[in-house]
Amino acid sequence: MRRAKRDAQLAAKQSARSYAESLGVTKSVPPIPIDEPETEAGKPTPINLELARREAPAIAKHIRAKGRLYSHQSLRDFQAHAGILADGKYGPRSQSALEHFGVTNPPAPVFPGPAVQYTPPETE
Repeated sequence: MRRAKRDAQLAAKQSARSYAESLGVTKSVPPIPIDEPETEAGKPTPINLELARREAPAIAKHIRAKGRLYSHQSLRDFQAHAGILADGKYGPRSQSALEHFGVTNPPAPVFPGPAVQYTPPETE
């Protein structure tokens, strides 16, 4: 009984694989590069350190209140304005950016990692 079930699963997997190959689908998909955060229009979000400074207290308050359920889009906006990778993950780099922009005692990172010192990018 077990062998019949396993054989059926293997046959289904092979069938799906051959169907995908007939469509030209390869096994590996190249990663999408995430160099610069983008707006809805597809243009890079400009670094705006003054806006990041104004957003920082609200972001910290929001993350403190919501914990892991914080708004990833709001954090992405802050990260883009601060000039760091806008991935929406509140980790050590975002925590350090909040400190830089005047938030005393920012919330602990939701995605822990090694401590990182934020340095603002040079803007023109």
